[in-house]
Amino acid sequence: MLAHQTMERGFDYTGILINTICHDGAGRFLFTRRSKDPGARWGFGTTPLAFGEEPEEACARLVKSDCSVIASIERFLGVTSMTRVNNNRTSHWLVLSYLIRIPNPKDVPQCSPSDPNTELMWRFLTNLPDHLHEGTKTIFHRFTKYLSLAGSAHQEPE
Repeated sequence: MLAHQTMERGFDYTGILINTICHDGAGRFLFTRRSKDPGARWGFGTTPLAFGEEPEEACARLVKSDCSVIASIERFLGVTSMTRVNNNRTSHWLVLSYLIRIPNPKDVPQCSPSDPNTELMWRFLTNLPDHLHEGTKTIFHRFTKYLSLAGSAHQEPE
């Protein structure tokens, strides 16, 4: 008899991630850092798509969980296929990216209420955070033309 093996999403089969690119309508975008470790990377909000869940439901779940706000999807941006090798293991993810408008950015806390180890930070496109996640860099470059339309290009306030 074979022992039951658990298959790992993204490694044993292609995983699906929902990517929420949140903005305030005035040129600022919300970045998250999932851990306060020194090596943690900043990125857009992402969550695996749960079995039976619609992608739009996953967007709402993530924004509500991370930011305690209700936001609206402005547009579906597209799908990006990402593979990477880490510790001699290759992962493969399909990333569905959505542009999300947060109507009242002042309601967004500095840390996620659902996970105090998740930091949240607003930034203009002219002042991206240091230590961006590689996947975020890929998504950012792929959809830059749409992101620049989500608000005017302002400078970060002093």
